[in-house]
Order: sequence, then structure tokens, then C-alpha cells
Amino acid sequence: MANFVTNLKEHFAKEKERMKPMTGKERAEHLWMYYSEYLWVVGVVVILLGAVITSLFNLMTKTTVVTGIMVNFTITQEGHNYLAEDYAEKIGAKEGRELVNLEYTVFDLLSDASASEQSYYAAMTVVAEVSAQKLDYILLDKPGMEFYITQSVYMDLREFFSPEEIAQFAAEDRLIYAQEEGSEDKWVVAVDITELPFVQDTVTSEGPIYFALSGSAPHVEQCRGIWEHINAWPAKAAG
Repeated sequence: MANFVTNLKEHFAKEKERMKPMTGKERAEHLWMYYSEYLWVVGVVVILLGAVITSLFNLMTKTTVVTGIMVNFTITQEGHNYLAEDYAEKIGAKEGRELVNLEYTVFDLLSDASASEQSYYAAMTVVAEVSAQKLDYILLDKPGMEFYITQSVYMDLREFFSPEEIAQFAAEDRLIYAQEEGSEDKWVVAVDITELPFVQDTVTSEGPIYFALSGSAPHVEQCRGIWEHINAWPAKAAG
């Protein structure tokens, strides 16, 4: 490093001597002729550094309020907006600073011999986000819901809903249970929301839809807000 600095000083000292007899215009032309390529490189580096610094600043100043993911079903734009932009507005999230995220993933059943590598990675999205504590709630079709029971991604909903709510869902036959091998205890992994007006009005896929929570949900209090928001959807008039 020391040699580099010394050589650089010697180089610029020689350049200074070489340009002494030149006019101002000649000096400018000389510098442009011999150093324009370096100026372009420096410019690109400055732009890239600026982009990196801006990205880091944005990451440091943005806060995630809640993150959900839809698995293996489609929804209208109105329904998507309701869970994202409308919910953000409802809770007074600061635009551009507090994020209400709604993601989606679609995959073929991995037990199917024709399932692609892309399907595998799409299926593992939920597992990875739960492991990284980046996911709060999950909306799933039946095959997706059953697949993740074997992946240990779910919160026991008995820890989220009150005993009265659990009893009501059980009476309505809306609960999905899981049971560890060798254990007699069944725990609740999901609740069927197919008949809710929100699902009836916005989901465009066939089959039941389930609500579940990430086993490592970082924003559990907002999950309650999302649950209430889903249930607050105004049913559209028949006909």
C-alpha cells in the first residue's frame, strides 16, 4: 500500500511538470485524453456506492408491521388490497416506512413424481420464512395446509384463540388438528375460513381455504388484527 501511494505521488508530480507549459485549455484536453476512462470507472463506482447506501438506509428506516403469505390459491385484486393497503390504512401505518406485506407461493405437491425443482423451492418458502422469523400468518388451500403439517411451521392456535373461540370453531367443525407420533395430545394447526364472506367474495380458486399462524410469528398482536380484519369484510349483497 505504501509503495502504491509513493508511486501515485511520483506519477502526479511528473504530470504536474509536464503540464506547466500548457495553457488551461491544453491541460483540460490532456487530462480528458489520458484520464477519461478512469473518470468513467470512478463515476460508476460512485453510483453503485450511492445505490448500496440508499438501499441500506431504506432497510434501516423501514419496519415490517405484519407479513402474510397465500399458498396455492388465487384472489381478486380487491381482496389483495384489502389485506395489504387497506389494512395498513386501517392501523395507520406510515406510508413507505411501516410495511404490511402479503406474499404468495404456488407449488405442485412434492409427493407427485412430476413435481419440479421450482415447486420444491416454492414450497420451502414458507419453511424458510418461519425459520427466519419473518412470517406471521398463512392462508392456504387444503393440499398446502396438509403438506406443512409435516414441516413443523404452525403455531398451536390454542395459544392464539381464546378457549371460547376454539370451542365455537370445534362446534362448527372448522378446526384442523395435528398429532405428534407417540403423543395423545392433538393440537390445532388451522381453522377453516372457507365460508367467511371475505373468502366467498375474493378467492377465485376452488376448494377450502384455511387460516394458520407461523410458529415463530414476530407480530402476533397484528395477527389478531388481521384475523378481525378478515372477519370484518362486508358481505356483498346476493344477486
